[in-house]
Amino acid sequence: KLGGPQPAENAPATLLTYLREGGALFESVLPPEAVFDWTGPRYRHADLGPADKQEPFQSPPPLGAPGTPARMNLLADTVRDWMKDGWRLYVFCHNQGEQERLEEILLEQDRRFAAFLDEERISFPLGPLTRGFLDPANKRAVLANGELFGRTRRRLRLPKFGGGKTLSGIVELSPGDYVVHERFGIGRYKNMERVEAGGVEADYLRLEYKGGDRVFVPLFEFRQVQKFIGTDGKKPRLSSLDTSSWERTKQEVQASVAQMAAELLERAARRAAAAGISFPPDSHMEKEFGASFLYELTPDQAKAIEEMKSDMVRPRPMDRLVCGDVGYGKTEVALRAAFKAVVNNRQVAVLVPTTILAEQHGRNFRERFADYPVAIAVLSRFATAAEQKRVIADVRRGVIDIVIGTHRLLSPDIVFKNLGLVVIDEEHRFGVKQKERLMAFRDVVDVLALSATPIPRTLAASMGGVKSLSVIETPPEGRLPIATHVGAFDEKIVAAAVEHELRRGGQVFYVHNRVETIEERRRWLEKSLADHGLTPKIALAHGQMSGAQLEKTMWDFLHKKYGLLISTSIIESGLDIPSVNTLIVEEAEDFGLAQLYQLRGRVGRERQKAYCYLFYSPGSALTEEARKRLTALKEFASLGSGFRLALRDLEIRGAGNLLGAQQHGFVNAVGIDLYGQLLTEEIRRQKGGTPDKPALPEPAIELPVSAYLPEDYLPSETERIAFYRRILDAAASQLHALREELEDRCGRLPEPAERLFEVAALRLTAREKRVTKISQTKKGLEFRFHNSVTFAPALLDDLPRKHGETFSFLPGPPFGMRVAAPAENVTEWARNFLSTLG
Repeated sequence: KLGGPQPAENAPATLLTYLREGGALFESVLPPEAVFDWTGPRYRHADLGPADKQEPFQSPPPLGAPGTPARMNLLADTVRDWMKDGWRLYVFCHNQGEQERLEEILLEQDRRFAAFLDEERISFPLGPLTRGFLDPANKRAVLANGELFGRTRRRLRLPKFGGGKTLSGIVELSPGDYVVHERFGIGRYKNMERVEAGGVEADYLRLEYKGGDRVFVPLFEFRQVQKFIGTDGKKPRLSSLDTSSWERTKQEVQASVAQMAAELLERAARRAAAAGISFPPDSHMEKEFGASFLYELTPDQAKAIEEMKSDMVRPRPMDRLVCGDVGYGKTEVALRAAFKAVVNNRQVAVLVPTTILAEQHGRNFRERFADYPVAIAVLSRFATAAEQKRVIADVRRGVIDIVIGTHRLLSPDIVFKNLGLVVIDEEHRFGVKQKERLMAFRDVVDVLALSATPIPRTLAASMGGVKSLSVIETPPEGRLPIATHVGAFDEKIVAAAVEHELRRGGQVFYVHNRVETIEERRRWLEKSLADHGLTPKIALAHGQMSGAQLEKTMWDFLHKKYGLLISTSIIESGLDIPSVNTLIVEEAEDFGLAQLYQLRGRVGRERQKAYCYLFYSPGSALTEEARKRLTALKEFASLGSGFRLALRDLEIRGAGNLLGAQQHGFVNAVGIDLYGQLLTEEIRRQKGGTPDKPALPEPAIELPVSAYLPEDYLPSETERIAFYRRILDAAASQLHALREELEDRCGRLPEPAERLFEVAALRLTAREKRVTKISQTKKGLEFRFHNSVTFAPALLDDLPRKHGETFSFLPGPPFGMRVAAPAENVTEWARNFLSTLG
């Protein structure tokens, strides 16, 4: 309640100055019982008791540097002084684990504190307090656990989120894309067309085949169409509709799939027979480590951690890929996996592509493990020969718990005493020989791979079910999309971009990927910017600099001694500098899609709007592949685009030699999606388990109902297709939520959209009742059932009596029924009729 006495002019004032008598101040992060009630300055909390005197609060004294033993010593000294003077101490903790650990720490400093704990002069109430205060009038000290360890928590307000999207459903369909229809083969998607027949309108996918033949795929058969992704990125040959070549191709692929399935099962058997590590369920210390994370886990993060720990508990070696955008929390998944391995007496190897990233991971791991006795070492070229020799010896002896390094970790002289987990950051950056060594790891220890844009082979393996996959798509709070400009190099645009960033107090990354001309580029840039009235200090960074030089340059840039850093692609991985929010890349056509995406991920780490400029050489003839890469970067500028970019990369480059040379042609013949589907079915068959019931065909619904999403209601064709796919995949319980989402986005449903949801509900009921076809004829509404359907005799006797002469049985096969239905609301009437069949 505001409106209290006004302060004198120029007098210092706070919010409390303006509070009326009896006003209340609420801190939003506190639960209802933790309200500080101010009548003057008074506070109330269930665990604090009353405050008798009314005097201003004070800030608590500094208690040492964060994360140092001196902090605990100073805290103990301060607590002794408070106790001698008759004070009470309250340290707010977030959970029971923090309570128990803090009590242990205090008792380690002074066993006499046990008496004060018993007398409740020292207590640890639960509550997410972020900053404490002293109340000298009432001799009370209120502290926050986070303050003692130099940590602060930020509560995230997250929207409702249903988890990551499946791989098969995330690929957008655009005109001109190659597709695979399960029955007709490889065609080209032209567009979505509205077709009218007998006064009834509906949307169809128009596909073109060899010789200009066309196929119109009705709405409820959309699932039979998949985007074609091959192994080499080349255009496939269109199938012919007037021959049986597609069926022959599928039969050949199925024969090869049987062989592939046998090999995969043999490899799986070897992995299962290997002496895998079965880690125990989470201990108290692991739960405490998780609770010490400074932020709320996003739903995707929590799911990835749960899946990872489930893998580690199983006796067979883990092989999981965690895919998520830059800065979306993949490292926290790796940290918790590493902690689980270490507390169970296993060593961890963290493999990274660059020296800079190794150093940054080293700092992150040491900070996160600061409260625990975990020995961490970094093995990189920044270390001297003597330091490397010592680290290698300590790893061999088991003294080092976690070692972080580049491909040096894969050298023959690196021997682990008790390796339990290998974490691979950005696997696509490693060469063929390194990957062969990594494959050997996968048969004996747990392997966790992290990537924002996984290589096509890795992603395709996940799509085919060969590798386990976790997707993190929820962005951090406040993250903004990165504005991306693609075009020919333009000096004026460069100067304007640098000027804009520097004037708002930020810094700039400038990527020039040629060491021999990087100094020349600096001189040119200094002159060019000076012509525009800009004189920023410019630093250089490249891989031919010594470790000490490079580290000092990056340290100075981090501390804003330079406004602009010209570097090679060495900054691609690992650098996390929040003040850098403009990136300029020269000759972007020479970079791979994953590289460009990683470079772009170096900016936009905080809440400021970030800009990325991808310049190609003026006058150069872009290859088709380079043009597609740059177009994809501009198209996928939204948050969480890394996964979709990886899929686009899969289309552009192909999946590579995914399953061996002998399978290369077969995967390319039908596409990865269909190949993976056939492979999964064959593996299930060869395992000898209970075969799944054969999937019934989708019920054909031929009713005089116009059911579609009008263009003027949802204009984007891509979004309409995506929404149709979601309706097709939805269960009956999810249709209402989809309807609400659509109305929230586009307004009240028009009549065709209303009918669409009604037909979708009827389709689900018909599938449940094993109906193969529903059609409206002149004689009535006809239902045809699958041959496996049987009805109770009593029901068959009751139907004619209930519906009279309007009802009749239809001879089969397939068996059917005909019944008169009202002209209005025929869809709803048909669904109700099927529901009565038991």
